[in-house]
Amino acid sequence: MVSRGTIFILISQLIFLFSGFAINIILARSLGPSEYGIFGLVLSILIIAELFVITGIPEALKKFGGEKPEFLNVIIKKTFIWQLGYSFIVFAIFLIITPLIAQWLNDERLSYLLRIAAIDIVFYGLYKYFAAIQNGLHNFFKYAFLGIIYSTAKIIAIVGLIVGGFALIGALVGNILGSAIALGFAIVLAKLPNTHFVDQTINTRKIIHFIFPNILYFLGLNLLFSVDLWLVKYFLNDLQVGYYVSARVLARLPYFLSIGLSAVILPSLSHAIANGNNKRAKDITLDSLRYLLIFLFLLCVIVIVKNKAIIGLFFGKNYSDASSILVVLIVAFSFVTIMAINHTILISYNKMTSCFLQIFFLITFEVFLLLIFIPKYQLLGACLATLFTGLLGTTISLFYIKEKSTILISFVKLSGITILVYYLSKIIDHISSNLFLDITFLTFIYLLLVVVVKEIRYVDFRRFKEVLASSSKI
Repeated sequence: MVSRGTIFILISQLIFLFSGFAINIILARSLGPSEYGIFGLVLSILIIAELFVITGIPEALKKFGGEKPEFLNVIIKKTFIWQLGYSFIVFAIFLIITPLIAQWLNDERLSYLLRIAAIDIVFYGLYKYFAAIQNGLHNFFKYAFLGIIYSTAKIIAIVGLIVGGFALIGALVGNILGSAIALGFAIVLAKLPNTHFVDQTINTRKIIHFIFPNILYFLGLNLLFSVDLWLVKYFLNDLQVGYYVSARVLARLPYFLSIGLSAVILPSLSHAIANGNNKRAKDITLDSLRYLLIFLFLLCVIVIVKNKAIIGLFFGKNYSDASSILVVLIVAFSFVTIMAINHTILISYNKMTSCFLQIFFLITFEVFLLLIFIPKYQLLGACLATLFTGLLGTTISLFYIKEKSTILISFVKLSGITILVYYLSKIIDHISSNLFLDITFLTFIYLLLVVVVKEIRYVDFRRFKEVLASSSKI
């Protein structure tokens, strides 16, 4: 189930990433670095506000529904009214504080732009709630389908409005329309199992105790992805903000793909733990982290080797100054991604408090580094602060994972392969100058070596074949 679900949701996440890239590329090329930087800043602030409505209650549906799907309709009866009212409360509070945010960042335009963007809070919050129903029921195909609808609707709406001449405002309105359309589909697909359980069978206090730490945890986690950009805006100019945003768009690739992996791990691992299936829980943990590490090392070596060409391909020559910071950021966000997946595993074991405490400490640590590094090293300083924070977070979170010794062995093997592929790339540079051919060749060599050291095994090929076969029947 986890391998099949992972494939479905990763496909959805790939489409989500494609749509996000397309939007960012069009905006970056049409607006220029300074205005594009403002767009990225607005979205980073909006995401923090939306975390209040897309994490706690929807994540509770995933976890408790994943443990016992037959209870899900009873949980929904209790939580839907919470989600609806809560979304409007967060929306109202965000409208009130937008002038304060604009004042702190010394840009009055932000108040107006943030108020437009804020409308998305209600639509996106309700969409994530109904999508979480499918996840809790282990309907990973429908969950992935909704993600594809959301991505497709958003790119069509945003690009259409941008081409129509609405530029930055059009991008924000298109973001709202994407959520509204996806919400409509999510409501239509929401079919619950018939049960005879009464409300008293659900422990409301247990759900509430999960919701609030969950919100705080994801708020803290995403602050790790945002506070660097905010302080770059605070200390540096809009042009440098634009460079930083362009590098972050590419560097955050690992994290966005890991969201799909987390969406499968949480209900699947929770179900295995709740049923006392320790072997299944161990297999899910090891396989998920192994697949993640294989992907991360491949992505890092490609970006490190071809950073200038990649920045030029996506954003154009006006963003060439961002290539050097991309190298540091891709490694930094890879570490943060590993930490986030480790935390998903720990949350499945009901260790939310530990995850929250780790995040709180890491935010404090990152802000401390940013305040020292950005004035001294500017954009590189922000990257280094994120790198050191991600490395520390991965180290701390891995300490709590029972299977850490096996994971560390995989890490060492893949590190060696990555170093070898890096030096091979230097030879290729003297032979070929075609970006796509070079990446294809490096990927082939990397995966071949991964198979040789048995990080990709026969069972993985068999699973992939089974997933393709079952997908063709759907």
